Amino acid sequence: MQEGAEDIQIGFGIGQTQVEEAMKHKQLSKNQMAKAMHTSLSQLDRILDPGNKRIQLDTMIKAAHVLGRELRIELV
Repeated sequence: MQEGAEDIQIGFGIGQTQVEEAMKHKQLSKNQMAKAMHTSLSQLDRILDPGNKRIQLDTMIKAAHVLGRELRIELV
């Protein structure tokens, strides 16, 4: 992981909440975030839905990259 970078964890809404908080911290609107990810606003809404348990990893990787974060997945 890059020095100073925070990771995003996926699990029961945790990842979605972290993405939303990071967007607020960077002052990114949903439209700006979707554009930076090269995706649709509806796809971003699915990412931000804490009830959505079927998020594609490549989409979360794009979100993490735009936010200057890394995505970490662990088996525990």
